[in-house]
Amino acid sequence: VAPPTAAVATATAAALDDQAYRDLVAVAAKIRDQEASRRKRVGELALKSAQLVGEQKGADEDGRATTCDLWAGAVTRAQAEVERLLADVRALQMLDGVLSDIEAASRRNVFEPLLRRLTPHLIDFFGDAKLSFKDQFAVDTLERNGTREPVAALSEGTREQISVLVRLSYAEALADLGQPVPLVLDDPLVYSDDDRMRDILDVLRRATSVPQILVLTCRATAFAPLPANHLTMTPWQAG
Repeated sequence: VAPPTAAVATATAAALDDQAYRDLVAVAAKIRDQEASRRKRVGELALKSAQLVGEQKGADEDGRATTCDLWAGAVTRAQAEVERLLADVRALQMLDGVLSDIEAASRRNVFEPLLRRLTPHLIDFFGDAKLSFKDQFAVDTLERNGTREPVAALSEGTREQISVLVRLSYAEALADLGQPVPLVLDDPLVYSDDDRMRDILDVLRRATSVPQILVLTCRATAFAPLPANHLTMTPWQAG
């Protein structure tokens, strides 16, 4: 028998022994088992996926599931509409603030000349008195001698006196602004006593800035002290 060659000796040295071979076979078997297990799991998941798709289609017979995207789009549009409305609200709030400032300025422009004319009349009638106004320029409260009273709670005579003084002061303020207007008093001072009546007539007599004062009344005697052209009604006759 010839001695082994170098190549044979190299191959023999590299060859696996029995134990190493068995270990390698065992690893290969384990890998095959793992691969088979993964394939089985993939098949189970595929079956489960198919089942879920079928269940979804069954549940979607009334169209609820397939409309999710539509509802999502509706929600997005609604959110955009809410943002638009909020922007409108902010714009309206800003406009309201601007209009409130304009209204406040207009009220000052009206009330400052009015109160400048009204205050002396109030002092003449009620002593140390102030009159406050509410919205729409309606009288609100009368403050006199440190006591504030709602105008609605005052006596009929006091209320009608305030009414005449306020309207007279408006006419005087307009005249001061170069916009004179006539003052019309329709059956005024029904509840005023003789002293108050005399005081009111005196105020009207001194209101020289008002271009014309028309007093409509059936009480000619009460207003007789007022210098005026007294007009009477006569039956109309065709010419």
